[in-house]
Amino acid sequence: MTLIAGLVLFKVNAVVLLERKKDIAVLRSVGWTKKEITGQIVSEVLLQVIAGFGIGVLASIALMVLLGSVSVEIPSISLEKPVPVTLPLSLSPVTTLSYFAAIIMTCLLVSYLLARSILAIKPSENLRSL
Repeated sequence: MTLIAGLVLFKVNAVVLLERKKDIAVLRSVGWTKKEITGQIVSEVLLQVIAGFGIGVLASIALMVLLGSVSVEIPSISLEKPVPVTLPLSLSPVTTLSYFAAIIMTCLLVSYLLARSILAIKPSENLRSL
């Protein structure tokens, strides 16, 4: 699941950065340095990933609370009355933090590498290609 999430994150970041080629070319034209543009792009993507991860964790907690309160009665062969069963749902902090670290590393790597490759192209070529 982590690999799939990483690939989806890679694809989304790549598409977003490729769509911003014109913006990057304009920033280079008005005097922004490669370092400033890279920092801006990495910080924007990082903020989006942190917000998305936070929303995802909150949605997971809400879903766990909702599903954890559902009780299903299962008929038992040896007992006369059905036995109520609930789902023991929990969100492991260690697993959540490890996913968060993996997503942050993927985000930083992808946004940095793609921003640097787009910045290697001359601004006039970026503007002409769009």
